[in-house]
Amino acid sequence: DDTLATRDLSQAVGDSINQLIGGFGNALGGVGALGVGLVSDEGGAAISETLDRFNEGLRDMRSDASNSRFDALAARSALREQDSAQAYRDDIAAGDSSVLAGISRFGTDFAGGVADVATDPTLLADMAAQGVGSMAAIPVITAGATAAAPAALAGSGARLAAQVLGANRKAVKVGRMLENALAPTAAIGAVESGATYQETVNRVNNTSFEKLTRTSDKFNELVASGMSQAEARTQLAGDTALQAAVTQLPAAILAGSIVSKFEAAPGVSRGIKETLQNVGKEFLEEGSQSATGQLAVNTAMASQVNPDTDVLAGVGTEAGQGAVAGLGTAGAIQTPGVIAQGVAD
Repeated sequence: DDTLATRDLSQAVGDSINQLIGGFGNALGGVGALGVGLVSDEGGAAISETLDRFNEGLRDMRSDASNSRFDALAARSALREQDSAQAYRDDIAAGDSSVLAGISRFGTDFAGGVADVATDPTLLADMAAQGVGSMAAIPVITAGATAAAPAALAGSGARLAAQVLGANRKAVKVGRMLENALAPTAAIGAVESGATYQETVNRVNNTSFEKLTRTSDKFNELVASGMSQAEARTQLAGDTALQAAVTQLPAAILAGSIVSKFEAAPGVSRGIKETLQNVGKEFLEEGSQSATGQLAVNTAMASQVNPDTDVLAGVGTEAGQGAVAGLGTAGAIQTPGVIAQGVAD
């Protein structure tokens, strides 16, 4: 559109740097919010709110072309999800099973999410830049986790492999592979769970007291126990967010194991074959993590905040958009190395 056409090269570069900073800051901040939230609802909420303000500040510094595209994306996604939700209800009313109707709804939203990002160079570039920033945080978090791990964990992979395979060279090799993969995979899981925690905390804390009084039995129980409404909402936000984060963690770790080698050292130059493999893996990993993250948030909200929450809302859309963004991120990171390697050869 006309607004998009006005984005010049300097604005595009500025938007990319902005998104990269946002991705890096949110990855680290989300892990921090989750870690603090494990011991303090107030602390976790404070960091989540700070990240929310951080993101608003970054948005204010992006070009109108970028912001208008994201606004249009949100509006388009909301309309499509309304239609697919109605089709889902109509299919069930017509006699279809909820499973088949759910698969159809997911497929519709997934395809729409893929098309929305894949056909818009501005969205794809900005989302890819955000993904690069988030991925850049993985080695940092991995290094921190490795340094903080107790010495007793050293050699744990080798001991586990020896118990399964017997004490031999193969067991040692397998054990070292396990240890090398453990930290980056855990870091990926922590980043995804942190993002889920942050989103859920802010979603609950942005819900009015009046609405919580109508929909949340737990909120009313906390108020009845003597808490103020503000205190009750803060605890409810923390409990709901932790439920969502715990739900997301195993799924995120499982998906992260697919790309842990790449994300632990994304800048390492690789051949074309491995590059294409990594791009495909990122498509699958980001798509699945985006889907399970949204599902975890919705499920936790339905469990503790509002039982009428649509647990499938946005799941397919997030999966589609996340998958294409992951593909763009991997491509952006690895393309320069492939070109350099080709020139060298």
